[in-house]
Amino acid sequence: MPAAGQRRVPPVAGLELQHNGSRSQNFSSINGRNVQSVSFGFNARPTTEQRVTIPAFKINTDKGEITVASVSFDVGAATVQGGQLTLDQVVGSKFVVPQTVWAGEVFPLTYRITALKRFLNSLGSEHPEWDSLPLNPEPWPKYQLADELKNGEPWINVTYTTRAIARDPGAITLNPARHVVALNTGRRDIFGFAQQEQFAITSDQPKITVKPLPAGAPAKFSGAVGQFKLESKIVPENAAVGEPITWTLTLSGQGNWPDIQSLPPRSVSKDFHAIQPQVKRTPQGENALYEFTLSEDVVLVPTKPGPYTLGPVEWSYFDPAQGRYVTITAPAAKIDVTPAANAAAPIFAGSGTQAATPAPDALTLADAPKQPANIPGDPLPSAAPAPTPLPRSPLILYLLAAGLWPLLLWLVLAFLRARRTDPNRPQREARARIQKTLAAIDETPAAERERLASLLQAWQHDTAILWKIPQVVPSASLFLKTNDKETGAAWSALWSDSERALYRAGSPLPPDWSSRAHAALAAKRARGFNPFSLFAPRNLFPLAAALAVSFSLFTLHPSLFGATNTSSAQTPEAAYKSGDFKTAETAWRRAVEAAPTDWVSRHNLSLSLAQQDRWAEAGAHAFAAFVQHPNEPAVLRNVLLTLSRAGYTPSAVAEVTRPGPVREVALRFAPAQWQCALGISVALAALAFAFVLLAVYGRRFRLPLFILAGAAFGFAALGVTVSLLSLHAYGSAKDERAVIVWKSGSLRSIPTVADTTQKTTPLAAGTVAIVDKDFPGWVRLVFEDGQTGWVPREDTVRLWK
Repeated sequence: MPAAGQRRVPPVAGLELQHNGSRSQNFSSINGRNVQSVSFGFNARPTTEQRVTIPAFKINTDKGEITVASVSFDVGAATVQGGQLTLDQVVGSKFVVPQTVWAGEVFPLTYRITALKRFLNSLGSEHPEWDSLPLNPEPWPKYQLADELKNGEPWINVTYTTRAIARDPGAITLNPARHVVALNTGRRDIFGFAQQEQFAITSDQPKITVKPLPAGAPAKFSGAVGQFKLESKIVPENAAVGEPITWTLTLSGQGNWPDIQSLPPRSVSKDFHAIQPQVKRTPQGENALYEFTLSEDVVLVPTKPGPYTLGPVEWSYFDPAQGRYVTITAPAAKIDVTPAANAAAPIFAGSGTQAATPAPDALTLADAPKQPANIPGDPLPSAAPAPTPLPRSPLILYLLAAGLWPLLLWLVLAFLRARRTDPNRPQREARARIQKTLAAIDETPAAERERLASLLQAWQHDTAILWKIPQVVPSASLFLKTNDKETGAAWSALWSDSERALYRAGSPLPPDWSSRAHAALAAKRARGFNPFSLFAPRNLFPLAAALAVSFSLFTLHPSLFGATNTSSAQTPEAAYKSGDFKTAETAWRRAVEAAPTDWVSRHNLSLSLAQQDRWAEAGAHAFAAFVQHPNEPAVLRNVLLTLSRAGYTPSAVAEVTRPGPVREVALRFAPAQWQCALGISVALAALAFAFVLLAVYGRRFRLPLFILAGAAFGFAALGVTVSLLSLHAYGSAKDERAVIVWKSGSLRSIPTVADTTQKTTPLAAGTVAIVDKDFPGWVRLVFEDGQTGWVPREDTVRLWK
């Protein structure tokens, strides 16, 4: 059987290949020999009329690696009706565009499929496959059908008409559009149904000349191109001091609206207090990008009586129909402000006095207003992406690294203890001192008897240690009690000569004593250190552990490092605040696809979906933002709002979203951060263990080390407990492969909707599961009880990637 992920063939120039999901398996047994074969189906579409070769490639199977032989095809022109007609004689497609346009001009863009009516059966897709760059078109609308008669035979036109702009001047050649069409072959199957064949048709590539805007633009021109209308309205035209006046300015029309962000500025007298709300941006039609209404209501509160003039307001744009710059004007309006009806100073008066308060008996108390219902809030500014939880295996390695590091210092301290307690260590040190003493004797003249006597006594002291002689006053005969008689005799003679020189008057050292002492020392070796002695019980117990890197383990978590978001030139926040929620949704969805752990974009995408009453999907993205960054109040409010409107609650984090102590603690950190906290707690426990070992091995500060160890063990136990409980509260959502199902449907045995014989079971919205396999358009879910099944990919939202 082929291994997972082995259904891909290498890319082939001039040929588009895509696995169509089909698979067949055959098993046979001939003369006791079993033969098994597996076949996978691919859809192939040639893109050129020339010989196409699929090169040989290798595939891994459970029987080893096998090689698929290469194959070649000769691609010719497509024909219809058994080769009687070419494809071009039956169906074709083309663009209809103007030859010249101005930079930024909105122009009509038409894509049309023309086909013989008796051949065209259906379209393979609702819209053509087309790379629109460098144009910026509106989405393709629903196509229109029209019949026409050519050469006495009926034809059908499938027409898509939209609008587009080209921002930069120059010559443009449109990319070709591709469309799959199903044509009748003229034959019928055994059931009487007409047989069809699918063909991919390619459109023409017309050229457009984009002219730059002419010179001489007015000073107030800000780049608008199109046809616009500017209106000004003031309500009321007469008011008293302290009464609000609303001045509404409205700009509407067709033009390059993505490049128009604000209305022209207005100036008013300092005698008014102005309250300026957000600009309201309203598209004129579904999916409209180039026809909007931009309105702004400024509330003016007069502080002084008298006549005033508001306006005029001017705005300049380029009219491509006239080929010139146009300045439109909203005329000025006069208003009359009368004194306030009472003597009390207005609320906004510059004197700082407050309006008079009516007497208490003149008040009529009403019920306190109710708290308004929650609605989607404002988008959040960009922030660093959330850390991704570690998978199970790296997490185990991380915890092992945090908890087992004391073993290293244990071995180090055991080694040092073994060196310190080595029984042969005194002999090695004594031998080294004897060598230095003999060198000093060689340099001391015989006349310096006191110095020579001191050196001989030092030699005797170290010699007794080297030979392990326990007597306080050793005799020369003790050296003869050894297996090496020759070496013992040499040392016995040297000892006797040193005794006479020290304690018998007038008896100097023999002239050859020093040379004989050097030779005897060379023959007498001290046993070296055995490294394996560190494993002796006296050295391994009491234990010791490595010090240092405990708190640096925090930085070992690889998911803690993440670059901050980079803001794009056109942020979706402006589109959201102007009411263009569809544009904001598209931009934030792209940001989420590029950085799945960008919790801010997840949150803002949920807001834009909620504004369009798409609560089920909004709840899924709000839930993903909540899991990634749970300690943000705006994120928590949004997830509670969207899930309540979506009608489901993910069971995986029911404890986290329910008020209580678990929520208060678990919401402090995201799952990846609780993993880090768990690792730090384990490292702290290891550090406490190290303190115990250092106290047992060491000779000083034992009591403080034991106290530190007890405190560290207490904090470590608390940290491990809290971390594990918090991670448990997140349920399956803490897994990096987790998804949430936002659309109720069915859990299927195989990834297809065509096979009606397969077993299915209902799958509720809000289900959180783990994805272990992918298939084109499908994902396989794994649940905590081991249940698995397939669901459409579009019905799920991945929480981390």
